[in-house]
Amino acid sequence: MPAREDFEASHWQEWGESEIDSEIAALNFKSLSGNAAFDYLLYSDKISRRNDGRLRDGDMRRYAHLSNGGWWCSGINIITGEDSDWGCFKPNMPRIDEGNSKAIKYEHPPKVDTEIFALRIPARIWELISRRYDVALPKNYQSLPYGDFWRWVRENTQIPVIICEGAKKAAAILSCGYVAIGIPEVWGGRRQPKDEYGENNGAPYLIPQLAAYAQSGRRIYFCFDADVKRTTVRSVNGAIAKTAKLLSLHGCEVRVMGWHLVLGKGIDDVLAAYGRDQFDTIYCDALKLDEWNTKQLRRLTYTPDLNLNQRYLGELAIPLGKQLIGLKSPKNTGKTHLLILKSSLIWDLRNR
Repeated sequence: MPAREDFEASHWQEWGESEIDSEIAALNFKSLSGNAAFDYLLYSDKISRRNDGRLRDGDMRRYAHLSNGGWWCSGINIITGEDSDWGCFKPNMPRIDEGNSKAIKYEHPPKVDTEIFALRIPARIWELISRRYDVALPKNYQSLPYGDFWRWVRENTQIPVIICEGAKKAAAILSCGYVAIGIPEVWGGRRQPKDEYGENNGAPYLIPQLAAYAQSGRRIYFCFDADVKRTTVRSVNGAIAKTAKLLSLHGCEVRVMGWHLVLGKGIDDVLAAYGRDQFDTIYCDALKLDEWNTKQLRRLTYTPDLNLNQRYLGELAIPLGKQLIGLKSPKNTGKTHLLILKSSLIWDLRNR
């Protein structure tokens, strides 16, 4: 999409590469420079300040990188229907997390409860969603406040909602004519009360903005990134399972979207590479929650060292020094025969 003068060119290009509709980008994203980001991020009354109102020296050092600019995104607070103060900032020059030496890609307002990204959409996207799910539009919808779209979704539980991670992915999915809400990270849809020692203290619950759409009979999809790193996969699956349990308790029908990493890591990457038809396929192929749970039980948690596409396993070069070997293969492909041969070989080598 052509760059606009009121946005930094690199930011506008980034949103376009994520297949975000130009009107959605203009309604929800903005480029910030100078000290503007401080006002957007550091607004909590819980942030300690000096008597003259200035940030403490420690916070000034921690957030000094904000002055290098970046982009900000915020949407609607669906509880009030008004513009939300909460959002995210992607700095041009991110700071480094001292704990793990990794760059902090996105900043969220500190000492403020997280919300969802319920973004503003133009009338033509509202029309597309209305046609997709055959739900009547309200009168004079073209002139209604942006928050009325999200009220309309709440009032029509037959409209499915897709949960994704981050503002850009929510914007990309909305651009395709689906209802999407973003959460700041995969665990961001629920809260777990903790005591002063950091131990769980009470039952977990959905954040209020997500709970508003956890209505009986509504279908809710999870659309999180594809990954192969074991720790990441376990965290994502855990977040899906525990958030889905809370949604199910509210009577929601939960489904999980998934795709192979070769298509792209994030859904915006998939859209950029393969287009909306591919997204439609992923959406239609989403697994019901019980199907997804069954698949996780059967899934290998380690990346295979060897994949075969043949009728029989045949002779496999299994390293003798390995303490644990996992073998997954259908019936009548020669597993038992192979293991007998390998066991005999190992016994023979150990008794020479």
